[in-house]
Amino acid sequence: MNIKRCICGKVITRNFDLCDKCLAEYGADRSKWDEWLVFMVADLKREYRQQAIIDEREIPFSELGIY
Repeated sequence: MNIKRCICGKVITRNFDLCDKCLAEYGADRSKWDEWLVFMVADLKREYRQQAIIDEREIPFSELGIY
């Protein structure tokens, strides 16, 4: 199971991009976010999606029948 994290490292639900504390600090309006914050949130989302795809498509060696 994938664990989604905020930019501060706190575990968050997959429906949100920031935890409550970061949301209060940076706001919900993405157009007002600093460039580094936009990049970090997008990069964390990319990593989360990539890991979800790997988890879905990965075939363990035990299922390959090769020992």
